Amino acid sequence: MIHALFSFLMYHLHGWQLLFRFYRILTGRTAIAVFMYHRVVRKQSPEYLQGYEKGLAESDYLAQLGEIEKIFRVISLEEFGKIVNGESTPESWKPLALLTYDDGDSENLALAFPPLWEKALPAVSFIATDFVDSPCRFYHLRVTNALNNLSDEGWKEAARVSMPQSMKAVFESFAPNYRPNKYPIRRRLIEPMDVLSPSERDTIIDKWEVLAGGIYTLGIKCMSWKEICSLPARDIAVGSHTVRHNKLELVPIEEARRELSESKSILETKLGHPVTAICYPQGSFNKSILHEAEQAGYRTGFTTIPGLVDYPLDSRGRLAIPRIGMGRGRSHEILYPLGKALLTHFRSSRRRPPTK
Repeated sequence: MIHALFSFLMYHLHGWQLLFRFYRILTGRTAIAVFMYHRVVRKQSPEYLQGYEKGLAESDYLAQLGEIEKIFRVISLEEFGKIVNGESTPESWKPLALLTYDDGDSENLALAFPPLWEKALPAVSFIATDFVDSPCRFYHLRVTNALNNLSDEGWKEAARVSMPQSMKAVFESFAPNYRPNKYPIRRRLIEPMDVLSPSERDTIIDKWEVLAGGIYTLGIKCMSWKEICSLPARDIAVGSHTVRHNKLELVPIEEARRELSESKSILETKLGHPVTAICYPQGSFNKSILHEAEQAGYRTGFTTIPGLVDYPLDSRGRLAIPRIGMGRGRSHEILYPLGKALLTHFRSSRRRPPTK
């Protein structure tokens, strides 16, 4: 209740804008935030069981863009890179923002990007190359699709598939009423499936798909290569989201190295220009992954760690950029995480001398 009231008052009293002003006055620095989006939808559908699939409602998204425009000056990936690399210093009193979109969802062309084009706002779209012009699907889409298409008998067989006990326990807790509880089952399967290696996970999902008839009915897909290659001309930079969208910490380092280098090479061949930004799938990285990203030639790397961006950064710091994930909510609710990140950043930065 206190949190909600504080958020409401700060929003309507323009408190967040004042905080950014005070930050500039007290530190001599311009605050920078990177916002993380995924899928924007016209209307959420009950057939989608997981957060990414449900997407962010277009009405919430447009409201968020409006608030971001009020507070920030939106910059391009190129300008952002120069700032964190120390090649330029922002002098603006208005804080800066970089807009990022993970996964390359095809509906972004109709819903997420047109408002950017209308407002001349630059952005970045991160692409996992194995899913472009391909029948391949992100693993969580495959799971939801299979669960949606299982018959009553299929559910019983799916529960008997060889899998870790943590996953079996999910099915056991809802037996025998599987179909009416497909949403909580899917939600509770996320955590134990996320920690599986890609090969273990795919073996389980392959069996579920056979039981479900092997058809894909969700309708969610990635942009085509033709569509992706058209983005830079409209001020949307393209970055890598690896090849297969696996958690890089869970694959052998040789495979992680291939994921980073091959996706970069494929994108550069298709686009005809260098690709220097990487976004780690599901925010999975460690020191070894940062080293491999640097060796592959990336200049900036984006995580899912919340927070504002410091600058200038050394080569490793530039490969572990924090972002603020944007979920649903009313205007005063969506600005609260931003204000919280600012206060946290201020506490860690207040001893730093002002930049000239």
